[in-house]
Amino acid sequence: MRSVGPWTITFGAFNDTGFISSGTYTYDGTSQTPTVDNGTMTSFYNLGKDVTHCQSKGVKIVMSLGGDHSSPYSFGPGDGEFYANLWYNQFLGGTHPVRPLGPGVQLDGFELDIEKPGYEAEMTIFVTTLRKLCPKCVLAAVPQCILTYGTDGLDQNVGLTINATNGKGILDYVIIQYYNNPPCSYPFGFNFKSWKPLFNGPLYIGLAGDWTSAINGGFMEMPQLQAVYDMVKDDPQFAGWSVYDVSSSTPPAKYWNVENYANPSTSNYSQVLSGILQGTPAWTGVQLPPQGPVAQDGLNTTYRCASTWIWANTQCSLEDCYDAVAKGGDPEKVCGGNTQCNQMVVKC
Repeated sequence: MRSVGPWTITFGAFNDTGFISSGTYTYDGTSQTPTVDNGTMTSFYNLGKDVTHCQSKGVKIVMSLGGDHSSPYSFGPGDGEFYANLWYNQFLGGTHPVRPLGPGVQLDGFELDIEKPGYEAEMTIFVTTLRKLCPKCVLAAVPQCILTYGTDGLDQNVGLTINATNGKGILDYVIIQYYNNPPCSYPFGFNFKSWKPLFNGPLYIGLAGDWTSAINGGFMEMPQLQAVYDMVKDDPQFAGWSVYDVSSSTPPAKYWNVENYANPSTSNYSQVLSGILQGTPAWTGVQLPPQGPVAQDGLNTTYRCASTWIWANTQCSLEDCYDAVAKGGDPEKVCGGNTQCNQMVVKC
């Protein structure tokens, strides 16, 4: 078991008068007093006040651990048990002289947003230990939607952890990240049904808040959103939406797309997501078909893949390889350059 455990919390930025630091809190792993400057400590204490305010309104606050594959984090032998104990005492119901969000401020739990492979064993120990320490805490996983790892078809980063804890009351829910993952997203291969046997609890559909939040594509415009909802609305495991992030889908955020880029309207996407769960359709125009057989005709491509085409045409190589691929050509050989988008789009 480790005896030293440094960690860092980074928020994108603090730009309110109550938050005067850059948004990064670093703990050296051993000190019994805060190891940050007073400005940073003040900012995080103010954040703690916001946490308790939201909790007073019935909102649970959980912290996501990890991040994308380029983020500087790793877990070695013994880290799972060590960090479960350390973070329980610093952020949850335990006691530690260093409480980054302020004395008495308790988060409701943690989510595993681990986007690097190789840490599944320690993550399994981490959530199992936390569940013993805190039976009522919220614990969850946020995997990518792609299921290609191993013979069982799991997520390659936390799939083994989900598999090892499934049915044991350790994870409360799973958020499936569909944005940035075209191969397993509507209309290319929306795989919600494939996730059902992998985790027998609540499944949330992870969506981008707007186009700028989905750097590799996958923002659900209203027609696509309605089509996806129609496919899962009666499924008892469908628990709702998760948005990355809500700051891009709620005023004063703007609703950006190619057509209105110069004069975007204020985003109401969060309101739309809430409304559709309460019976207000996201889209009442031409209904997109449920995901089914591959269709290459122009009408289907326009109706089913319009938003993805917009992204592909603005972000990817403009080289037209549609005909070559349709005739059986290998996209990697006949298209050249940045062809990921084109490979996904032609599957419409």
